[in-house]
Order: sequence, then C-alpha cells, then structure tokens
Amino acid sequence: MGLDAVVLAVAGLRRLGLDEAIGELLPRDLFPPSPGQGALGIQVRQSSTELQEILSSVGDTAVDAQVRAERALLAGLHGGCSVPVGAHAENRA
Repeated sequence: MGLDAVVLAVAGLRRLGLDEAIGELLPRDLFPPSPGQGALGIQVRQSSTELQEILSSVGDTAVDAQVRAERALLAGLHGGCSVPVGAHAENRA
C-alpha cells in the first residue's frame, strides 16, 4: 500500500491475537499515551441500584488516582485535540 510505517495500539493488536504483527514498541518515556488512555468511565442511572451494586465492586482506586492525575495535568496544560499532551501516571509505594 506504499506505507513506510503504521502506528497502532499494542493492546488492540494483542486483543486480536496479532502479537506477531508488532514490529517495535515505542518507548513510553518518548511517546507517552494520551491521559486516561484505556480507562473506562461508566455512568449509571440513579434508579439502577442493582447495576450500581454490581459495578461498585469492580473499581480500582489506584487506577482512579492515576487517571485523575493524568487528567489534571491535561487540564493544567489546557491540552486537548488542538494541544496534544501525553501523560503516564504510576502509583509509587
């Protein structure tokens, strides 16, 4: 197709069982992901108490803190579609 390179998310390739198609991993320190990349936010109707009960046990407070930190950086830098910002937060124990 006349392409020199294609950059795709490793997570998507692995999910599709295409690990062998991964030619190179870009180093995170040079190519940080978008803030909150891969995190899911779920909104539930207030009246859906059964669903709220189910979802209340699946959250991860460490991941929540990481996403909040990354998004705070994005907001502080006024980043977005026209001002791309990469961030990768890690919890240190």
